[in-house]
Amino acid sequence: MRSAPSPAVCRRLLALLALTAALALPAAAQDSAAYSVRFEALWNAADHPYDFPSNAHFSPLVGATHGADVELWRPGARATEGIRAMAELGMVVPLRTEVRAVGGAADYVEGDPVNRSPGVGFAALTVTAEHPLVTLVTMVAPSPDWFVGVRNLPLSERGEWLLRKTVELGPWDAGTDSGSTFLSPNQVSVPRQNIAPLTGFPFAGTPPVGRFVFERTDAPPPEPLLLADGRFEVTAVWTTATGSSGYGKPMALTDDTGYFWFFDADNVEVVLKVLDACGFADRFWVFAGGLTNVGVELVVRDTVAEVEKRYSNDVDQPFQPIQDTAGLATCDG
Repeated sequence: MRSAPSPAVCRRLLALLALTAALALPAAAQDSAAYSVRFEALWNAADHPYDFPSNAHFSPLVGATHGADVELWRPGARATEGIRAMAELGMVVPLRTEVRAVGGAADYVEGDPVNRSPGVGFAALTVTAEHPLVTLVTMVAPSPDWFVGVRNLPLSERGEWLLRKTVELGPWDAGTDSGSTFLSPNQVSVPRQNIAPLTGFPFAGTPPVGRFVFERTDAPPPEPLLLADGRFEVTAVWTTATGSSGYGKPMALTDDTGYFWFFDADNVEVVLKVLDACGFADRFWVFAGGLTNVGVELVVRDTVAEVEKRYSNDVDQPFQPIQDTAGLATCDG
């Protein structure tokens, strides 16, 4: 008589079936990703004391997702009418018209204003294989023609959509108004100047005035490293100094040991072992070593006891060895 498979074996089979199903998804499902964009307006009187206005705010977020053949603004180039209207007046309609004029080459994006800075605004967008880049801008208000934003920003690396992307924002001068203070009267620049970073007064020596945080909202669950016949599921999330985050890719070596790679399958980043010490220490030990200085968050989950433990390494810090002999006191499940 054949015995039934153990619960651990069943869990491992289910995990493999789920992974197979995910890989079998239609190409269209894998070729797009949805993101929430959080605009954190950091502009404040303490950090930016020069000429700080009493009604500091930002206009509605406006922009598009698009391919490499679309360019809404560029440093060193003249501002379009849409960028001028956004930077001088906080208007979105002219830029919306420019985005829609390129037809299927771009998808329009619009989000919240920040009515008082510091503050927070949000937008939502979807990137696709055809439109993998993001351009998003907002007026520094009041101001002559100053704005913050990103252009042609990719939300994928090495062919995979990022979990998270953070971008620090400094101010830009649209080159369409010659005013030098936040409340300067209208002084049309003749001829119109090129878009350029605003590094002098009133922002000289000050920190970023904001940041964009792109968070993927439809991310699939990470593929776990399965150890101890599937009892332990280990996942890894990496974060770089440039603000990009993604899932580590697992590879099992033995029943209790495996590793993760992040950017290249030939480059091992973290090696991990969950050792059964129940016979003499009444717990499972966790050991790990890293060959990296990117940020790492490891989660070791005991699927029988439904208990997990987290370990982290900060960005730009050499990975510190993990020798956790306190581990998981879940021997009895």
